[in-house]
Amino acid sequence: MTNLHLYLIQSVLCFAFLHVPAAFCQRLDARELELTNAYFTDVSHGWVIGYTGSKHFILRTLDGGVHWAEVLRTPAVIRNIKFANEKVGWAIGSKGLILNTKDGGTVWTIQKSPSTDDLNGLSALDEYNVWICSVDGTVLSTANGGGTWQAQNIAPKSGLTDIAFTDAKRGWSIGYGEVFYTSNGGTTWASKPVADRKHLSSINATDSGTVLITAGPALLTINAKGDFLREIVPASEGKIFDICLAGDNVWWVGKSREVADDLPVRSTNKIVSESYILTSTDAGKNWRELYHIRSDTDHSAVLYSVVFIDSNHGWVFGRGGLALRTVDGGTSWKKMSIPAV
Repeated sequence: MTNLHLYLIQSVLCFAFLHVPAAFCQRLDARELELTNAYFTDVSHGWVIGYTGSKHFILRTLDGGVHWAEVLRTPAVIRNIKFANEKVGWAIGSKGLILNTKDGGTVWTIQKSPSTDDLNGLSALDEYNVWICSVDGTVLSTANGGGTWQAQNIAPKSGLTDIAFTDAKRGWSIGYGEVFYTSNGGTTWASKPVADRKHLSSINATDSGTVLITAGPALLTINAKGDFLREIVPASEGKIFDICLAGDNVWWVGKSREVADDLPVRSTNKIVSESYILTSTDAGKNWRELYHIRSDTDHSAVLYSVVFIDSNHGWVFGRGGLALRTVDGGTSWKKMSIPAV
């Protein structure tokens, strides 16, 4: 039996209130949670992954974020989550972990992975065609919903951080200063350097071929074949942690930064954080600030994930249990109640 199987068994035992280490089953306040990645298939069904200490978890909502419930807890690191529809989805993580659900997240099963490296990026085109990229530069792919996975190392020197497919043929992946492009479903990949940028963190693409890459405080646009087009720096300070696209022109980004503030006692400093949610309706030419949050003595303001399902419904997640939702395009935001885990 593998360690991953033991991880999931221990998680099940926690829910069944059987004897497992107390520290693992202890429930912690939501302000101690790191909510790192989220995915919604519609205005009602959504999932968020996160961790606190050695505990990693998946939460689910069936009502757009009004209520959340824990559906999985495991010591195994979970790095990304995507769904093909409201029932079928995948979560990936450390040591080649691939989890699959066919009932919206109530039950998760381990799929046999050809990799033992940490998995980063995930693109689920539908319930059959899925691509994953790993820290060692390998792309995993399946055409049968994860029944079998194929592995291809395309970036042995740079590693890969994210991957995106818009159909069964066209896809992109990013590594250390490189963009990889395929037009045949991943059978072959071409690589191109991206200006002088090295730290490429995430990639998003639309059906018509708009491709955006996050690189520190900037967005980089490339064409369908990976050629660099332009750099866009939204007008606020901080690093871009996430971007969400709705077609070619409507974009949302989340930027965060941490700075040292002087306290009244001059010999003492504290680290404060602030985040911005920005939107553009003209493909990045102009930006409008939707929300600005700054930390205080009892909460953080570092955001990790921004999700919009349409022009009105959006969600934001971050450090310290930060969880916000909007139903009016960002004019107003409400805090979501995240359960202790």
